[in-house]
Amino acid sequence: MILHPKVAVCVLYWGDDPQRAACWRYARARWLRWGFGLILEGDARAGSSTARNRAAAGAAWDVAVFADADVVLGWERQEGGYVCAYSEFARLDRQATADVLAGGPLPRKTARFDVGIWEGCFAIGRPLWEQLGGFDERFAGRAGQGPAFVHAAATLARLERVPGPAYHLWHPPGLPQGRAEDLWPRYRDANGNPAAMRALLAERTGR
Repeated sequence: MILHPKVAVCVLYWGDDPQRAACWRYARARWLRWGFGLILEGDARAGSSTARNRAAAGAAWDVAVFADADVVLGWERQEGGYVCAYSEFARLDRQATADVLAGGPLPRKTARFDVGIWEGCFAIGRPLWEQLGGFDERFAGRAGQGPAFVHAAATLARLERVPGPAYHLWHPPGLPQGRAEDLWPRYRDANGNPAAMRALLAERTGR
């Protein structure tokens, strides 16, 4: 086992039902087995952006891996930009998840792999995290905060992917989220424009 003392795993966690708790026990055991001893949980009831920011503030780190509690993968350490920790994203159904949680292997391939998702698990270095000012808490739990963060990172740094699959474990759906129609389009429109993106970030960071 290789220890990663300067790497924190910041997890967005909903502890509201037994299935989600079972998914997180399984995922947490995998992180620990791989040597990631610094695991920081953020309570998703505070809102996704706030929960991630609070988790990141829980300890000193050089690189943070942001992961949902229901996502598992094999991960390699990368630094510099925003590094998505997988190249394919599979959503397991209820039976496949039950099989995995009972000790079965993760499937090598499913019919539901998606290459367009960047947010389930990613790593980011401290300098870029500070530059971006964390997640924008003005989203206040509304959908769009993840893609907004990706747009900001892509504009001011770079996006990379680590080859390999990730698996989303099944659980009952959470509460529906509304989209921040007044904020999300501004991130979308600033994508690729460093000056516009810095101005948008400066509204909340003061920098």
